[in-house]
Amino acid sequence: MRILKPLAALLIALCGIPLWAQQPGSVEIAGGYVYTRSNAPPGQCGCFSMNGGMAEVSTLVKRNFAVVANFAAATNGSINGTGISLTEITYLFGPRLRWQNRSRLVPFAEVLLGGAHASGSNRANGSALGFAAGGGIDVRARQRLAIRPFDFDYVFTRFANGVNSQENHLRLSVGIVVSLRRPGGNK
Repeated sequence: MRILKPLAALLIALCGIPLWAQQPGSVEIAGGYVYTRSNAPPGQCGCFSMNGGMAEVSTLVKRNFAVVANFAAATNGSINGTGISLTEITYLFGPRLRWQNRSRLVPFAEVLLGGAHASGSNRANGSALGFAAGGGIDVRARQRLAIRPFDFDYVFTRFANGVNSQENHLRLSVGIVVSLRRPGGNK
């Protein structure tokens, strides 16, 4: 819980940054549930699941191109019944390509780079490089509201794990997207 307060403060601060940008367009804020399937450390799978939440701010730079700041946190209190806990937070940034059309469906693809922070009962707190690539679909429900039925990403992290310092995650998130207009932006 002590990590959630700084994460929430950072998210609130970042929400205001796109509003200062000069390009016309919109800002989207998304939030939702995250399911992560992980194989950390790699090898004979040792796979486990984590659950959590995500928050995201994206700035539409051009009609089909956005810049995204994505924050996600997922946890497991007893990995594979061992009693070992793990919480992982990712903070990733990068471009998103959207295929806007006249239908309510807006598919997108993204490549995000940033960092990750892990803490748990089996390791000291640590930070590492994080990378994500994937995509999803937003379904417009109203003019400024969309449902995100899925955003599927491959997430790669480089924590010291005693084997090869590489972790591979498959992350599925679902949520709600609210679109805002920037001052002086398109109406």
